[in-house]
Amino acid sequence: MLGHKMLVVTTVFLWGNHFSRKGRAPFYQIMAVSSCFLQEWYSGKLIEHADHILSKAVKVLKTCQQDQPDAVLLVAKVAGIHWWYDTESHAAELTAGYYNTSYRDGYDSIAAVFERHGAALNIPCLEMLDSEQPEICCCSPEGLIRQMREAARRGNIPLTGENAIERFDKEAFSQIVRNAYHRPQAVRAFTYFRMREALFRTDNWKSFVNFVKQMYNKSQDGGCNGKMYSKLCKTG
Repeated sequence: MLGHKMLVVTTVFLWGNHFSRKGRAPFYQIMAVSSCFLQEWYSGKLIEHADHILSKAVKVLKTCQQDQPDAVLLVAKVAGIHWWYDTESHAAELTAGYYNTSYRDGYDSIAAVFERHGAALNIPCLEMLDSEQPEICCCSPEGLIRQMREAARRGNIPLTGENAIERFDKEAFSQIVRNAYHRPQAVRAFTYFRMREALFRTDNWKSFVNFVKQMYNKSQDGGCNGKMYSKLCKTG
């Protein structure tokens, strides 16, 4: 019984509690500056799983595209876990299995798997601004996007993108355009979430039409070497 109580106390001490903030729990502070077998194993297994799934997807595409081997772009999505990004430990990413801290780049190894299978990296949160996020959560969607973009550049893999939140305001659409055509590498495709009733309300539809025109015009004016094309997809 005593051993059980000691175990509980030790676990609470290391992991913190419901009210712990900003990755301040000792476990995450340790992860920020030192290597951890648990985190390496956890993230490694997820990367192995991605490697396995992508290899299966490549085989299926090759079978279906014997006459046009490059007709379909294989895309793999990385979650946009931007809360607590502006802390040393990046605790939210660690919890999800992304071994990324201020002292360790966790996205290069993911990009390497994508490159091996010829897959594009899908970047989320293209509409988000750091200035709009609650300060207490230490969010940085813009910082996360920059890091993912750099990992893709080093791995020489194409990019695609999407928004995370259904928005129709000018600021969000403008931010998407900026991120989609960011030099030197524009996204190859963009998926808009979500095409449902709210989109077709008069004001929202006007904003969306203007956004589509901006994306099209950018793709025609030679920006970012003219490599980008827009693809607006209906989702459930």
